[in-house]
Amino acid sequence: HKRPDGTQQRPDAAIIDDPQTDRSAESPAEIGKRLRVIRKAIIPMSGQRKKLALIINGTTIAPDDVMEQLLNPDLSPAFQGRRIPMLKTRCKNEKLWLEEYARILRTWDRTEPKTQVDAYKRATAFYLEHRDAMDDGAEATWHTCFNAEEMFEVSAIQHAYNVLIDQGRDVFDSECQQIPRLIGDTDSDLTIANIITLANGLPKGVAPLWTNRV
Repeated sequence: HKRPDGTQQRPDAAIIDDPQTDRSAESPAEIGKRLRVIRKAIIPMSGQRKKLALIINGTTIAPDDVMEQLLNPDLSPAFQGRRIPMLKTRCKNEKLWLEEYARILRTWDRTEPKTQVDAYKRATAFYLEHRDAMDDGAEATWHTCFNAEEMFEVSAIQHAYNVLIDQGRDVFDSECQQIPRLIGDTDSDLTIANIITLANGLPKGVAPLWTNRV
């Protein structure tokens, strides 16, 4: 921008918010395009006499995506990256979360959505009863990050495990923990705890109430 006195005004700070989408994060061409815009168009905006202060807020979606490359000091040595997970550390005994708690959370009548509220309440009651054991070893980054009103959650640790149980490992690792996994990478999934998260919580031979056919 040229000011009335002729001075060429250049920005000395910029904020980039979510520079990628789910689709672009898995496209090498799109990843390269976005990185080039950042490095060749945005960063040089301040000119040669001043260094631009650049803040990028984003979510890691896939390995080697834009955010992963910006967080890599070998690929982006000028950036001071920080990865912020929802849980700094996880519970020492995740069996309580991924077995009994998950079963309670998932046991509700899909034909009557209001019964899901009862499932949330029962799961929270179970959590409060066993809270010391279920919190043992777990530490949340934001202690106020939970939905007390709609999901009857009482802690950020409970909220994190609800995401893991309801939305799955892939979403939890990427959106919550900022550690995306390779598509098709199932080696780390083949554990009893992770397989249990895929179960519906019903006894063997019992069909869910919403089942149309067997």
